[in-house]
Amino acid sequence: MSANERSHRCPIPWRIAILSDPHGDLVAMHKVILDLEALEPVDEVLVGGDLAQGGAQPAEVIDLIRERGWSAVRGNGDDLLVRVADGCTPEEALHAARATHEALPDSLIPHALWSVDRLGSERIDYLRNLPLSIVRGPFDFGWVVLVHATPWSTEDVVLPDADEEVAKRMVGEVGTRLLVYGHIHTQYVRRVGDATLMSVGAINGSNDADSRPAYAIVNLGETITVQPRRVDWPLAERLGVYAAAGVERRFSRDAPGPLPIRCRPGVAVTVWP
Repeated sequence: MSANERSHRCPIPWRIAILSDPHGDLVAMHKVILDLEALEPVDEVLVGGDLAQGGAQPAEVIDLIRERGWSAVRGNGDDLLVRVADGCTPEEALHAARATHEALPDSLIPHALWSVDRLGSERIDYLRNLPLSIVRGPFDFGWVVLVHATPWSTEDVVLPDADEEVAKRMVGEVGTRLLVYGHIHTQYVRRVGDATLMSVGAINGSNDADSRPAYAIVNLGETITVQPRRVDWPLAERLGVYAAAGVERRFSRDAPGPLPIRCRPGVAVTVWP
């Protein structure tokens, strides 16, 4: 296990809420928390990275995560903010992203500078020191591992219909039976041999036909199930926060995204046995 992984054993049963990609949207985060608190209690909440960059309230989102004691991994958006804070040129800051992503908007660096200014050095150091993965287990069926994008990169994009070789590398790279990630902003659950690959979707900016914030609950007991969740949100309130902050609506999607819906909200999927 590398130094970038945080691991501990958990009793059985163990119930984990996993959310990812809040991208600085505090309104969406509060709606997820309200939904989560209306359900059976969870034992812990894990966050799959991209905490601050993109939204109107980056500092407030980081403060909320820390105040609640939620563990988080580092995402590509977090890496971007650290590079910008360290004084990298725009070309240096975006080099890794341009290798794996479509064309990036011209406003990305100015907004990253805006976010860095609001975060301050202490929150930037918090992002800098986040691990690349979080490990839970071992359980009877094996390990649960959370990463942002892949076990080897915070930038690489692995979509639900990725080649089987890529899917096998995702779970095989860390020897896990359940690999959970965010990054692609769409929920899905996929069997890969005797393992399972799952993206929990995004709190901010869903890329599929359901534009609502998404997260998932993992139930670890005699059987292992994952329950996708979607949360209604007050669009006028959310967009009002963006307008007040003078932030473009890049992540404030209020229309369906391009990818199909692959998970039914609230319907649990058994991943083991």
